[in-house]
Amino acid sequence: MNNIDQIKNALSVIKEAKITRISYAADLIMLTFTKDDIEFHIHSQTLVRFIENNHILFTRTDYFNKEDYSDENNLGTNLYVKIDMYGNKFDNKKVLSLFINDLGDIDIILEDDLKIQIIIDSSADSYGYGNEH
Repeated sequence: MNNIDQIKNALSVIKEAKITRISYAADLIMLTFTKDDIEFHIHSQTLVRFIENNHILFTRTDYFNKEDYSDENNLGTNLYVKIDMYGNKFDNKKVLSLFINDLGDIDIILEDDLKIQIIIDSSADSYGYGNEH
């Protein structure tokens, strides 16, 4: 079984599950899906995009932007603000389908034209996903 098949197999458990939580710790995005009263979790420190109707609402990289640059003492991140603003759009939306491309990037297609994209490797210089595993 190759890497892509392993990813597809592992993610197959969230098909028809509902996303029940989006959270973060530092720059780690944590997604919780629930199906038949069982929780499944995806944790990612790669690029994660939250999309509605092909419009990016927020990404993991929002963590690196301050909420308010005018206040030097404000340590809040833009990710916190964006999850607060848009995260509820994803609440309890069912996973309709999954697509994993040959690079291992993942599209999680949800109800209401919502999508979560997880980009495994976004640079030629970063960890050689397909070669080292």
